[in-house]
Amino acid sequence: MQPAINTVCMPELTWSEALAACKTAGFTRVEFLAVPGWAHIDPAKQSAAELTAAATRIGVQLVGIHAGGINGESDAALDDSTAYIRQVMELAGQLGATRVVFSGFPWPADLTPDIRAAILARIARRLAALAPRAEALGLNICLENHYHCQMETLADYEAVFAQVDHPRVGATVDTGHFTASGVDPVSVVQGLGARVLNVHMKDHIGTESVGLGYGATNNLGVVRALRALGYPHDLTVELEVHDRANALRFVREAFPYLHNIISVE
Repeated sequence: MQPAINTVCMPELTWSEALAACKTAGFTRVEFLAVPGWAHIDPAKQSAAELTAAATRIGVQLVGIHAGGINGESDAALDDSTAYIRQVMELAGQLGATRVVFSGFPWPADLTPDIRAAILARIARRLAALAPRAEALGLNICLENHYHCQMETLADYEAVFAQVDHPRVGATVDTGHFTASGVDPVSVVQGLGARVLNVHMKDHIGTESVGLGYGATNNLGVVRALRALGYPHDLTVELEVHDRANALRFVREAFPYLHNIISVE
């Protein structure tokens, strides 16, 4: 397990400032935020050469990109959302990154079990279609759970992965969002096993994101479960704290926090 960080922790900064802040906090492995209309990078604006040059100058490695969301509500919505994901995949491949991360869009208001199953089936079919290109680019596709979104529970993951069995398609387990959804992240890790390809480390009190070590999320239990599986991938800090005034302090505290829980037997 290796410590990494997502620049979502500091959306107030420019992408180059965020890279520098990651390095100052002790992180050398960085997952870029690239959610449309938000931050930090846009595959239509920033080139791989520009990003790689900045990363080299600052002394960090670009290991992943968070591409926002996939929307399985309809075929048209699926096409629109995955067109952008494909752009991000190409940029990630040029960067030599290892993964592209995205979550599901919010569940529709009229959600029923049948609608839920249809949404997950559409997502599964599209992941299967994306997998060969991901493999060619050397990328893992890491589908992330989010509170009240189209990938939220272990059962959602099981429904998708039952329909797409490819070594390049797996999960980003977001420990805080599972806490918000009332799902035990340890049981998810144990249930998914080798399908866990990335972990977003958060801490929550209910639905509120707080600094690591300040909430109720069982991150130590997650690390122990990952160790039992022989998990070889990153533990990626992804803080979206409500207390923005202290956000950078929480980032600085995150590296020693990860080091400590990785070291616990």
